[in-house]
Amino acid sequence: MKMAKKQISSKKAPDKLSVEAQGIWTDVAAGWQLDSAAFVLLGIGLEAFDEMRQAQSILTADGPIVRDRFGVPKQHPACLVLRDSRNAALKCFRQLSLDIESILRKD
Repeated sequence: MKMAKKQISSKKAPDKLSVEAQGIWTDVAAGWQLDSAAFVLLGIGLEAFDEMRQAQSILTADGPIVRDRFGVPKQHPACLVLRDSRNAALKCFRQLSLDIESILRKD
């Protein structure tokens, strides 16, 4: 027996998301019919997107190389956060078949 999926046309963006991520949520909710599971996946992807933006901000301020306690240059820990959060966000968006590039260009 096939179960019918309940389609949700619009849902409010979570307050914990940044203004930029909330705008993406609103654009996606207005342009696509998503079920509740897809909204969960969208939320996870946008949380990762926010983490990516935070890591980018830190790296802009500090640079990609830091010195450890011995003065040896090392990769900034935010580089790993940037890589992992970018991959997580893109994976979520890919699973939703979203063209995130066109969404981000709406600035």
